[in-house]
Amino acid sequence: MVDTKLSAQTKPGTLLQLCLYAELLGELQGRRPEKVMVVTPGTGFEPEVYRVDHYEAYYRQVKARLEDEALGGVSTYPEPCDHCSVCDWWQRCDQQRRDDDHLSLVAGITRVQRNELTGWGIETLERFGREPLAPDLKPERGSRESLDASQHQARVQLEDRRNPPCYEMLPVCEASGLARLPEPDPGDLFFDLEGDPFASDGGLEYLFGWAAVPEEGGDPAYGHTWAHDGPSERAAFEEFIDMVVERRRDHPAMHVYHYAPYEPAALKRLMGRYATRAAEVDELLRAEVFVDLYRVTRQAVRAGVESYSIKQLERFFGYERRVDLPDVSLPKRRLEVLLQTGQGREAPGPIREIVRGYNEDDCVSTWRLRQWLEERREERIAAGVEVPRPQPKEGEAGEELKEWQQELESLRERLIEGVPGLPEERDEEGQARWLLAHMLDWHWREEKAAWWEFYRLCDLPEEDLREEKAAIAGLEWREQLPKVGRERTPRHRYSYPEQLVEIGEGAEVYDGEGEQLGGIVGIDTIARTVDIKHKGTRREDRPRCVFEHTTVRTTVLRESLMRLGDWAVRNGVDAGDAGSPARAGRDLLLRLPPRRSVGGPVRREG
Repeated sequence: MVDTKLSAQTKPGTLLQLCLYAELLGELQGRRPEKVMVVTPGTGFEPEVYRVDHYEAYYRQVKARLEDEALGGVSTYPEPCDHCSVCDWWQRCDQQRRDDDHLSLVAGITRVQRNELTGWGIETLERFGREPLAPDLKPERGSRESLDASQHQARVQLEDRRNPPCYEMLPVCEASGLARLPEPDPGDLFFDLEGDPFASDGGLEYLFGWAAVPEEGGDPAYGHTWAHDGPSERAAFEEFIDMVVERRRDHPAMHVYHYAPYEPAALKRLMGRYATRAAEVDELLRAEVFVDLYRVTRQAVRAGVESYSIKQLERFFGYERRVDLPDVSLPKRRLEVLLQTGQGREAPGPIREIVRGYNEDDCVSTWRLRQWLEERREERIAAGVEVPRPQPKEGEAGEELKEWQQELESLRERLIEGVPGLPEERDEEGQARWLLAHMLDWHWREEKAAWWEFYRLCDLPEEDLREEKAAIAGLEWREQLPKVGRERTPRHRYSYPEQLVEIGEGAEVYDGEGEQLGGIVGIDTIARTVDIKHKGTRREDRPRCVFEHTTVRTTVLRESLMRLGDWAVRNGVDAGDAGSPARAGRDLLLRLPPRRSVGGPVRREG
């Protein structure tokens, strides 16, 4: 049984749905399907296969709970959910929540926190923001610290209703908030992408937009590049990275500002997808050229807004958009439909102009937000508060890596010399050479991606780590466990508040500062306890959060691919007999069947 979904990742609700289908099919045909399959976008229609037995118990539990609640006449409430953004009834539900002054109007509050507050008789934003919580109240799920932060947020929103616009500055901490703002530079760029996850094969970043502040001052100058398919997306990506690299030569202290982490994540994804500009992207990331103003704002300001989208913050720095969200919604949707059907180049000019204007607003608004944050920084300094700037980071690779990258690019150019750019124009030899050329640095790119993720997790505050599956936040030390056998270092047991955890026994973990703590030797996701065997030098440490990080050194694999590429340049991919160097690997590139040293079919019957 096969189902299709538009979501790029299969969600738990999808598996529950498929379990229901399997149950109904079992009733109809007398035998339940053994497996169910899901086809998601960007997979070439290859289905993901799931065994029904693996999810049947969970399905029965959820079904029984639903039946009990339905038969019990339980009342429902339009709690906000992921479906709200595409639901025809969202306005009605939103109005009811506003009429009720529902707790979901508090920016950043979680469903778990709302349930705790409701159990204490606090059901409205006004009451939550007005009445201090008793000091001895401790939530059954989640931490008191995060609940206090949500109450402060509610208080500011309540004050904003009376005296708008209302905001308050948070305490300045090292490497956090305003202390993450680099010195403004004439070369700074303000960057925003428009993308469609369903266009092309695996999504398409179809508009690269940036605003550059002229050196003589004034409003930013806007630039942009369109993409309509894979080749033009690659060209737009390369053009943008080359422009940033060139701009850094003239302005070494420049930075690229964006709002929320989407843009750097998309650039990393494009670098991996097209195997191009890897060294340049790596240098920009290591030099911390990209600055996320969403993170700066959340760590520096508590504002009277229902969400920290840049559009809701614009009233604080007085930016008026030329293209409002309601005006762009339909043209943007029409453009994305054309992109999904391969007709993006035929998009009418007026539609393009509206989407372009919307992107320009995002870029200029990001610039205005940076200016506003700089003004708040000056106010803090005038009040006697020290607000340091982040230290510049070196982004250049070491000499050894530079030499390898130069050797790699030279070998890649020799491999693809004379090979057509379009796949349909290549013969088997040309396709094999093209494929080999673009996999030479595959292991290096994958290893870099793991380290980029490591540094991203290092930078996250504790409350954000709670949302990461590879992390455990809110740790509380409970006890030191007895040593096992001849162990020299102690095992420590911690408890943690409810959160989704996908770290298993044997994982190496690091604390929030990026220092290795030790390894997990036991975890109980029901009791919410984790046992960590500390390193000897860290036996006395008590971290508040940890995350998993593992890398595998791939130097031997990279060197092997380079030798294969060099051999193919000198001799050709399809040269030599079964005993020639790397014949099996070259056959794989050429899509030839395996060569057998003994007779008989490759695949036996059964």
